Amino acid sequence: MNKRLNALYKLLVGDPTARFELLMLLGRVLVPRYRFKWPDLDWMDNGDFNDYLGHFGEGTGLNTDRRWMLGQLLRLTCEVPGDTAECGVYRGASSYAICRFNASLKSAPRNHFAFDSFQGLSAPLAEDGHHWSGGDLRVPLARLWPFQAVEAS
Repeated sequence: MNKRLNALYKLLVGDPTARFELLMLLGRVLVPRYRFKWPDLDWMDNGDFNDYLGHFGEGTGLNTDRRWMLGQLLRLTCEVPGDTAECGVYRGASSYAICRFNASLKSAPRNHFAFDSFQGLSAPLAEDGHHWSGGDLRVPLARLWPFQAVEAS
């Protein structure tokens, strides 16, 4: 048995593809519905992007691919005139990415508007499911990163 484990260990240490395939096999057993992503995605080794994630404590979070996709979608709007807005900003990570993108454009300046009650979610109804509760995603306005926040009167 030790020889088999040793051989398996040597295979896995030297072969990242074998390690990933073993991880997928274990994943199918432990969480059959989980969908893996290939580990060699562009965003995994992008220093600027990983720094951005670090500002929001999301370097090991579950939304990294969604944050990357936001940046890719923003690139499609380079030639589209007008301001930008986000409804439901939580801690402002997406709005921060949008503002950074807007600032990088050579076209007319864009304003960005972030709308949120900062009270969290309302109490869910039966048809909303059971994942969230009233008040989830509540963040004080002062924690909005790093914008100049203006409360509506």
